[in-house]
Amino acid sequence: MLGSRPALGPHSLRQMDYALAVAESLTADPTWAANVIGLIGDYVLGAVSRELAELEAQRRTGQNEDEWRASVAPYIREVVESGAYPHFTRGVVEARDQSFTEQFTFGLERILNGISTD
Repeated sequence: MLGSRPALGPHSLRQMDYALAVAESLTADPTWAANVIGLIGDYVLGAVSRELAELEAQRRTGQNEDEWRASVAPYIREVVESGAYPHFTRGVVEARDQSFTEQFTFGLERILNGISTD
């Protein structure tokens, strides 16, 4: 269903109509409004796909995220100590770990802020 054409039943039409009404409150251009709805939908779809991929990896391997991190930690230490990947190393050493919810919220806020300033 992810890449399929949209359903055109009364419930999905009502949802699309509502979303377009919200977007049209920002602009009189229906093309711009439709693009805004598509952008937000694509962002949500990407975020959900990434989270589902993690859940599938956990199911397939039997390891939760913490167990997986522990299993790759020796390799990551080698990578960091090699000095070959300074930007990756900085992310591993300095960046704050965030949940899917925090990452999703961060991205959605940036998208909505960008839309509101256009």
